[in-house]
Amino acid sequence: MGKFCHFVNIMQRLVIYSHDTFGLGNMRRMTAIAEHLVRTHGDLNILLISGSSALPAFQLPDRIDYIKLPCLARDAAGRYSPRSLSMALHELTSLRASLIDAAIRNFAPELILVDKKPFGVNGELEPVLRRLRQQVRRPKLVLLLRDILDDPEATRSAWSRTGYHDAIDACYEAVLVVGDARVFDMAKEYAFPASTHRRLRYCGYVNKSTSATATGTAAPDSVLVTPGGGEDGALLVDTYIDALASLPAASVSHIILGPDMPAAQATRFEARLANSSRVICQRFTTAMDEHMRRASVLVSMAGYNTVYEGLSLGKRMVVVPRTRPSREQEIRAQRLAQLGSLTCIHPRELTPQRLSAAVCQALRTSDSGPHLDFDGLANVERALMEMLP
Repeated sequence: MGKFCHFVNIMQRLVIYSHDTFGLGNMRRMTAIAEHLVRTHGDLNILLISGSSALPAFQLPDRIDYIKLPCLARDAAGRYSPRSLSMALHELTSLRASLIDAAIRNFAPELILVDKKPFGVNGELEPVLRRLRQQVRRPKLVLLLRDILDDPEATRSAWSRTGYHDAIDACYEAVLVVGDARVFDMAKEYAFPASTHRRLRYCGYVNKSTSATATGTAAPDSVLVTPGGGEDGALLVDTYIDALASLPAASVSHIILGPDMPAAQATRFEARLANSSRVICQRFTTAMDEHMRRASVLVSMAGYNTVYEGLSLGKRMVVVPRTRPSREQEIRAQRLAQLGSLTCIHPRELTPQRLSAAVCQALRTSDSGPHLDFDGLANVERALMEMLP
């Protein structure tokens, strides 16, 4: 018993916070990092704290557990509201903040990895940051940013208004960017001040496919269609179904609607495809990486995870980016299209004819574009381990 207790005492603890109110991208990225860390470090325990409605469906390995926060919703203008509970936003924010603070206080991590927002969504991390700054021994805080946040002008204004750079200077040890400066130089595009810039470290893209143990061979003329979480994916799915008649007769399509697609929309799509022998349609899968490996072409929105997992696997991609409330996906798709990595169709130019033509071209093409830096998992791990005691 004594030996066991000693083993428990020397286990290091890491908290990963991801508010994740929209889609699956943040959660897939953060769970990929967590799984990689426990796989490569046997002395690490990780507690995930997130409001993602899909978090309970993730199959997490030993030494990773989670606390599920009450869900928030985000509308097309970027405004937050309670998703399930009938209560005021400030009440829900206070509840989430209390749960986060209690978890961190009792778990007592050596390091906290915060996703995207230095103060958390709606400032829910501010009470935690204030308390931690008063501690003599406090965990190190690291901010993780995806490659593109939003339009440069909008991001510069938002970060100045919310005091994010001051928060980084006062509280954060490092800022890790899971991106490649050759695609988007965040420090330059967003005019980061010297205090933030000196903490910045580009790590390359994080994608779950590099850590997956599953293997699969791509089937010829197979197309995987995924609108991510699916909450705003109806346009893409509707247009693709209309485009099916113009695709090669030998082609097979697999459409994954996403867990957040409204039930009425999902039911309508399933009914439209009920008699098709060329299409598999399902609402959600925990094996997205396996389906991506088996497809020869991916049709999707331009979310971080889907795009970089697809490109890391050498897939040809046709993307229709989300353009509201943030221009993140639009900018990502445009930059990668300029590099020849994928085909981008703007939503206002999306038609069944244009989509089918792009998919047919992708099915005939073997070149997946230039090499990007996909060493994000290893580089994030290295950076975090350097900061752990």
